Amino acid sequence: MNKTVFIRPIVIIILSAFTAFYFYIDMQTTREVKDVSILQGNDKSPKTALTFNVSWGNEVIYDILSTLKKENIRATFFVSGEWTERHQHIIELMQEDNHELAFNGNRYTNYLNDDVEEMKRDIVSGLEILKKYDITPTYIRKPNGIFDEEMQTYLKQFPLQAVYYSLHTNDTNASSASSIHKEVVKNINNGDIILMHGTDAAIYTAEALQKIIPDLKKNNMQILTLTELLQEIDIEEKSLD
Repeated sequence: MNKTVFIRPIVIIILSAFTAFYFYIDMQTTREVKDVSILQGNDKSPKTALTFNVSWGNEVIYDILSTLKKENIRATFFVSGEWTERHQHIIELMQEDNHELAFNGNRYTNYLNDDVEEMKRDIVSGLEILKKYDITPTYIRKPNGIFDEEMQTYLKQFPLQAVYYSLHTNDTNASSASSIHKEVVKNINNGDIILMHGTDAAIYTAEALQKIIPDLKKNNMQILTLTELLQEIDIEEKSLD
C-alpha cells in the first residue's frame, strides 16, 4: 500500500483534532469578555417589565407618560445622554412619576461603526451628562443592541449591567396601535422584558398601551420596573450570538 495514502488520513485527523482543541480553548478564553446581557426575568413568575428606548424627539413621550400615570405603572426608560440634556423637563417628569432611568449611550450610535476610543468617549460623555441630572443608571442597553468584545471588557469598570429584551413590539414600524397590542398579548411570557420606544417614530405606542396594560392586568400579569422584575433572579447572564 502506498504510504502516502495511509499517512494522509492520519495527518488530517490529527490536524482536525488540533483545530477543534484550539477553538475550544479560544472559546473558553473569550467567554469572559463575550457580549452578555440579561434577557428576561423569572419565567416562572407572572411578571413583566415595560422598557422604553428614548433617544430623539419629544412629541409622543408625553402621551406615553400620561398613559403610564393613569394606569399607575412605573416603567424603565433607557435614555441617551444627548437627549437627556435637550429634554431636562421630560426627565423631571419621569423622575416625579418614579420611573426608572437607565442608559442608552450618549449619541445612540451604532458602536460597530465607530473606533473603540470613540465608543469609550461616548459612554463616558453620556454618563457624565446623566450624573448632572442626578441619574445613576444601573442598566445599559447597547445602541442598536451591539457591543463587541473589547467594549464589553471596557464596560466592566462601570457599575452597569447590560440588559437586552425578550419581547420586541416593533412599535416604531407599526401600522396601527392594534398591531402593537396584538404583538404583546399574543407573545407575552412570564418574566419578559418588553421593548418599546419613546421616540417620535413610535406614533401608536401610547394608544397601544391603553389596551395592553389593562389586558395584562386582567390576565394577572404584574408590570414592573427592571429592578423589580430582576429581584427574583440571580442576575442570570445569557450569551448573545
